[in-house]
Amino acid sequence: MPASHKVHTLPALLLAVTIAIPSASLGEPASEAEVISQKIAEGIQALESDDYDGAVHAFREALAAAPNSEPALLGLSEALALQGDSVAALAVARQALDAAPRSATATLAVARQLARLGESAQALQELRRLRALDPEELQGYRLSALLLRDLGRGDEAIALLELALEQDLRDPRLEEELALLLIAADRPQEARHRAEEALAVHGETAGLQLAYGLATVATDSADRAQAVSLLERALELGVQEPAKVHLELGSLLLESNRPLEAIEHLRLAEELSPNSPEVYYKLGAAQRMTGDATGARQSLARFQELKAEKEQEERLELDVGTALNEAQELATANRLPEALERLDKLLHDHPGEARAHTLRAKILYSLRRQREALAAIERSRLLDPTRIEPNYLEGMFLLELNRPAEARAALMRAVSLDPELGEAYVLLGGAAAKLNQPTEAVTHFERALELGTDSPSLRLGLADALASLGRLAESAEQEEAYRRLVQRPR
Repeated sequence: MPASHKVHTLPALLLAVTIAIPSASLGEPASEAEVISQKIAEGIQALESDDYDGAVHAFREALAAAPNSEPALLGLSEALALQGDSVAALAVARQALDAAPRSATATLAVARQLARLGESAQALQELRRLRALDPEELQGYRLSALLLRDLGRGDEAIALLELALEQDLRDPRLEEELALLLIAADRPQEARHRAEEALAVHGETAGLQLAYGLATVATDSADRAQAVSLLERALELGVQEPAKVHLELGSLLLESNRPLEAIEHLRLAEELSPNSPEVYYKLGAAQRMTGDATGARQSLARFQELKAEKEQEERLELDVGTALNEAQELATANRLPEALERLDKLLHDHPGEARAHTLRAKILYSLRRQREALAAIERSRLLDPTRIEPNYLEGMFLLELNRPAEARAALMRAVSLDPELGEAYVLLGGAAAKLNQPTEAVTHFERALELGTDSPSLRLGLADALASLGRLAESAEQEEAYRRLVQRPR
């Protein structure tokens, strides 16, 4: 891979950023800058050792001395994500990007955290910005292609990766992904050609061997021997998701009338993926071919058991969806007690259903049972912390109950998930005002206006905050805007 083609991963990404920032840029004496660098190095070492608590501690110590240190912020974001706090990880990544809006590394970090949260549309938007900032950053293409693939937009993913190759951004991972996408698009000949060409350029890699093997299977089902050899070589090289490769090999060997070898791979697939119905179905078929009737019966019984479990899960999901729709229809018809009763019954059977807790919270709030509403929305947020609505509603309820500091924390989580949620900035302005922080209140109210959100409460809150800062002329303008909003049309 040419040296100019960058692929950022953590902690390598953190090391690159640390090296790139001169000590003087930290705005501290050299001795303190050295201490900060040492703390960042300790955080990186802790990440590499899977000591996420230690990493969080080290990066926070660095940030105490240098609050806008990009490597410390990015490291903290990654450590929080690995601890399982994806919302906090995204908020810290956004803090790094706010401090350096044209930083490709911070933009990539935000995109990575959004992708982890399943916010694909926002992640793709950040990745488009990344490609504009740094057209040679390979992750701007690869991560975008993976997200597009998962959204069922395979043709767009293929076009994007082909664009990268046209720009001479050659990388085995890009070309592996392109070959796999071409196979999925029923273009196996092109996939095989791409894989062969990439192997000639880059040499053997597990991913390219896998892509070449799968393309061979899809291109010429009669050439199973070569496909088996290629896939076995991919396993030797350490392919990702080996269970799927063992299953594919088991299937190929079974079709080639080589059941004993098929069983070896299917047993390995079973160890790696013990809840896969397909593994047991293939294993049972292979055992039957060898005359192992008892083993075949056991494997096929396990297949039926797993299949039944999956069907039961699908039925339960359908039942839950139906019950939620019924409760929503009752609430829309203003039959709130009946809607609440329907939700209580649903939650008795499915206490971990976050969507039901959210709807229950909104109904309780409408019934002016605010403390119960807060408890319900907190439960929803704990069950599914990556959803925007529970974080936003929790902030709204807390502010209504005059708990502005807690409200601010909840609302900051909401805007980290959706930075264009104007209504959340209105509430953040109200929380800041209650905390006697008029400068922060003005910032939040003005951000809401920038996003196109407007209301009498926003204008009145902004007027009060500006007056507190002595900005009387601006305050008067906001009071006039308030009057225009509340004035009845003639």
